[in-house]
Amino acid sequence: MLAIVTALHCEAQPIISNLKLKRVISPAGTVLFRGEDAFLTVSGVGKVKSAIAAAALLEYLGDRSKTVLVNIGVCGSKLSHKPGEALLVNKIIDSATGRCYYPDILIRHSFKEGALETSDQPVTKMTQEVRGDVVDMEASGFCEAAFKYLSSAQIAVIKTVSDNCDAERLMKGDISSLIGETWLAAKPYCYSLLELLSSSGGATLTREELELLEKIAQGLKLTSYQRSLLKRLSLQRKSRGLELSQELFPLDENQVANKDERRAAFERITDILVA
Repeated sequence: MLAIVTALHCEAQPIISNLKLKRVISPAGTVLFRGEDAFLTVSGVGKVKSAIAAAALLEYLGDRSKTVLVNIGVCGSKLSHKPGEALLVNKIIDSATGRCYYPDILIRHSFKEGALETSDQPVTKMTQEVRGDVVDMEASGFCEAAFKYLSSAQIAVIKTVSDNCDAERLMKGDISSLIGETWLAAKPYCYSLLELLSSSGGATLTREELELLEKIAQGLKLTSYQRSLLKRLSLQRKSRGLELSQELFPLDENQVANKDERRAAFERITDILVA
């Protein structure tokens, strides 16, 4: 099941239209939009509202083992990102607490990647104190709720730059147009995540397993794609009822001295995972 949280109705509208979602009322009285294999809820502005909406939607869905939860909406940006540019967020920073969240990016995609900082107040100027490439007011709250229910492989945050944190703000119709364009790329990405989740049988990686894979990735200096492939093959291995452990990967980093040796070592690891 695809579950989507937006802050604004104008962000939701192009997705509702594209997926042909119908308005329904949950038993708790929440307004939802429902389709054959997708749900959407509009949270309102702010990280607290986003957290509440994400949690309520996940509670409503019940079985979440094969659910992908996506936060999509507009954001402010540094001048290096132009209005209309879409980012797949790989790090979310809460400006008030400093807490960070890291959704897994396990498949190839057409987006630029970047870090997002969630602020309690609108950011009117991108200063050196802002740690993210882009800023919003919802994503850290969304992630705080999402990570209580789902694995990092089931969570995605996709943002479209609406402004450069200046006085110029877009009208609702302009925001809908921007999200409509972003959704054309986001939709296949979201459904590819669902397909991956289905092929892995709903398997997830434990904290210890994620730390093991990160150690391998750092030791071999893996690319982003190789990191994603490593996690994807690990999930598929677990879906077959097989475990991951340190003993499975006899890797001596001191024996990996160059690019060719790193490639050969990575190929040995992938062979082990698919065996």
